[in-house]
Amino acid sequence: MEQDTISKLQFAELNSGIFENAKTIAEGPNWFVNWADFPALVQFPDSKRLLAHWLQKSDKGTYDYDVRISSSDQGLDTWGSSKILHNDGIATEHGFVSIIPYQDGLLAVWLDGRHMTKLEAKDKVKDGHAHGSGAMTLRSAFIDQENNISKRIELDDQVCECCQTDIAITDKGPIVVYRNNEGGIRDIYYTRGIQDDWTIPKPIYEDGWQIAGCPVNGPRIDARGAHAAITWYSGADQSIKTIYSIDSGASFSEPIVVNNKETLGRLDLCFISQNEYVISYMESQDKQANIILKKFNVETDSFVELKVGQTSSARASGFPRLAADQDNLYVSYTYVDSTYQRVVVKGVNI
Repeated sequence: MEQDTISKLQFAELNSGIFENAKTIAEGPNWFVNWADFPALVQFPDSKRLLAHWLQKSDKGTYDYDVRISSSDQGLDTWGSSKILHNDGIATEHGFVSIIPYQDGLLAVWLDGRHMTKLEAKDKVKDGHAHGSGAMTLRSAFIDQENNISKRIELDDQVCECCQTDIAITDKGPIVVYRNNEGGIRDIYYTRGIQDDWTIPKPIYEDGWQIAGCPVNGPRIDARGAHAAITWYSGADQSIKTIYSIDSGASFSEPIVVNNKETLGRLDLCFISQNEYVISYMESQDKQANIILKKFNVETDSFVELKVGQTSSARASGFPRLAADQDNLYVSYTYVDSTYQRVVVKGVNI
């Protein structure tokens, strides 16, 4: 990122079906802007206040960047000074953050490269990502209402370097999902938070996908009460799968194939009722990609499919996202063609 390029993180409120004018959260010339590792907003429990995160360069290296967080006032008009989520103080990569309301604050997880050493220039050709040697770790922390960060802990000491993480809260506590890297096998793992401790990470299913580089395609999870569901992409059989739990993640169903056509993955998942959840993904079509939603019913093991849009299959189209309130399901994605790109938000009936 050129130092004279200013990046801005903005948001807009949806009121009565209309988006108000965008407001700026933060801006700067030294941000790490990445198509797959993007900022997000989360709401504090029992409050209108929001917390945002983004990535900001910490040194001259390509992958030297920190995770910055900032929170708003109740009116969403003023944002406080930013602070760094992690506390290692090392100029290396940190990112792929997931944050969710939990107890009276927020639970955050992220990929943390504090144990990764930098590559010499002559070695960068040998590694397509140029991340360096050493293991990427998965870490978590708790953020309270005053933005104090505590309970920092390492959840896994060797994970995939650049796949998204995700968290859901069941009625028994949090579940974190991510892509592992055990001996080059890039399967999806999970760990559960039980009474202020975390279970030993284990695979949700042994796909056995071995790949030399990072697939940049992380899993997604959502929960409602005791019901939880996970979806993920595996290159082992070129498929998207899902599993679900009806006991807060103590056990899961056998994997169910969501899609086995040519796909880019780029998944999301959202419950819309106690027994129904929707999965979004991008299905390849030449240089284009269809935005597909599939509603899954836990009681009947059945799918309903809906195409909601089309965009470019290039990286610039990013990762579609789902959100639901009591009455509506929304899908957001980036429309890209040869002339321009824009963010599209649609209300969906499925």
